[in-house]
Amino acid sequence: MKMKKRRFPKFAILGFAALALAVAGCSSGNGNEEGQSASTSEEKKNSIVKEGMKPTLDQQILIDYLDMKDALVKGDAEATRTLAETMVTNLKKVPESTHGTAAELAHHIAQEGDINSQRELFHKLSDVMYGIIKTDNPAEATVYKQYCPMAFQNSGAFWLSAEKEIRNPYFGDKMLKCGVVQEEL
Repeated sequence: MKMKKRRFPKFAILGFAALALAVAGCSSGNGNEEGQSASTSEEKKNSIVKEGMKPTLDQQILIDYLDMKDALVKGDAEATRTLAETMVTNLKKVPESTHGTAAELAHHIAQEGDINSQRELFHKLSDVMYGIIKTDNPAEATVYKQYCPMAFQNSGAFWLSAEKEIRNPYFGDKMLKCGVVQEEL
């Protein structure tokens, strides 16, 4: 009796390969890896605002969001809370409805003391900020949409960054470099 060889469809093999590549980039790390760079708020400001200029309100809101992302990367719930309060103040100065949704989410982040809850809310805020940036990118340089397939029990989530280098706000130093650049805005 001759055994039949089992064959997988090509799309299944390609799917497995794509998943393996995404997971390979999601190794654990303690955040002290050689060559790691962290942008300062001033460097971030320089990538968003023309040199020597004061940021517009939309640019400042983007800077607030990016600073909050960095605080989440560090796992600093208190800094995240404080930055969310600043973002709410700036968002309330803009009457647009999309910005109102962002203000509501930032307000909830400011009320949260738990880093994991802040990260879940930040995920929702990232969706809103993506819509704002996609419609009217206030940055003078590229903003990167980055994605981690393992965030939130492998549901996946994205965030925006001023740097191409991955610094995952959903895992922090547990999986600092887990993610890929999905889009340049």
